Amino acid sequence: LVTLTDPVAHPSNPTSQGTLSSQRGSVRLRDGTVVFSGTDQGQQSVIQHTDDFKLQTIAADLDIVGNNISFGILNGDASLAAALFQFADVPDDPNATPPIYTATLRSALSRPHAQWEWNRAASEAAPDTLSVMKLDATHKLTLYDSPATGQTQNAGVVLDPKSDGVSTIRGVLRVRPGGDIDMGEFTATPAGVPAP
Repeated sequence: LVTLTDPVAHPSNPTSQGTLSSQRGSVRLRDGTVVFSGTDQGQQSVIQHTDDFKLQTIAADLDIVGNNISFGILNGDASLAAALFQFADVPDDPNATPPIYTATLRSALSRPHAQWEWNRAASEAAPDTLSVMKLDATHKLTLYDSPATGQTQNAGVVLDPKSDGVSTIRGVLRVRPGGDIDMGEFTATPAGVPAP
């Protein structure tokens, strides 16, 4: 057991009891609060990465009232969460009746070299997955096609925002008549040529 005195975060009940956890060098208090500990010299604890974590299944809907969800650990620094989801509900115009709010959901990874991947099961009978979408560390977005059984999966759309990047579309790009893409001389009838 660990007894923690924290009059700043818990002014009404500054003394709490909890248990010491070797995972992330933390203390879990009885109210569910997790407190990260340091060494007896006041330095950050160096915690080795381990995959020996328990899996908890919740057989019901889960409502989280707080605005932050963090999970995962980084190799070499288990005290830092690997991923963060954060919700913010900020008033755009608090004087409006009713007030106007913008809800934002942010996701962040704790490495500067990071990528996001979306996958789906290839079938209900096979453990294999197919790529759906990938946003890589260079901010290039790739959308993959949905191949028939046995066919190779290909990148269908690639959007590369770099100034020298190349964006591609495997299929046909159609723009509705009267769209806002100005094709200039390619749609104008040259002088002296009868209109089609």
